[in-house]
Amino acid sequence: LTEYVPQIIVVAIAYHIIYLMASLFTPLLPGFSGLSLKRKTDFNIRIVSQVQCAVILYVIVPLFYDQSLAEDTIFATSDYSYFAASCAAGYFLWDSLICMVYYNMFGFPFLMHGLISLTVFTFGFYPALHYWIPRFLLFECSTPFVNIHWYSTHIDWPLIFTPTFTKVNGIILIVVFFFCRIVFGWYYAINLYIDVFAARDRIPWFIMCFLVAGNTFLNSLNVIWFTKMIRLAKRSFSKS
Repeated sequence: LTEYVPQIIVVAIAYHIIYLMASLFTPLLPGFSGLSLKRKTDFNIRIVSQVQCAVILYVIVPLFYDQSLAEDTIFATSDYSYFAASCAAGYFLWDSLICMVYYNMFGFPFLMHGLISLTVFTFGFYPALHYWIPRFLLFECSTPFVNIHWYSTHIDWPLIFTPTFTKVNGIILIVVFFFCRIVFGWYYAINLYIDVFAARDRIPWFIMCFLVAGNTFLNSLNVIWFTKMIRLAKRSFSKS
């Protein structure tokens, strides 16, 4: 891990620079000044989130074609898989620190999500289970639609966020979230548990316990968020 700490820190700093740059330019946007402090902060954080999901989804693509990882889903690693883990850990380090600084705004669930994600990808520097790194990062496929939905409901840009655009984005969000985070999330989690159990004599027990508990927590949190999304969608469509 110590070999990759500088890389993780550089990634975290890069995302914070993006956040600071966003904080300089977003006050120039129409409607931004009317937002509360919490929503202004959230607005800027989501800009970083949009950049991050584009970057990480681009980074993980080659890992799906890495035959060495597919041939040994438990112990195969590569320099590139460590690089992907560094990119993910760097973002979640930044995200965790932001959630700590703004804990009063975002609360316990978001802080725990950041810390557990950070720890899971930090354990990725143990030479095992790198096959699963890109598969769990597919969760980020839903992030752009989550953020667009937030923007459309919190800032008045009628020429961009038309009713039709907002509804279409909402439908895509629900579909992508369901398949990427719920269906594939639990499918990959169960297969990860099988791999962890198969290698129980060769992987430290605390890593095994945290990977199982952490992934179960994150997948359960996704289920909770999804049920809230469905409730909001029903309410929205019933009003229209």
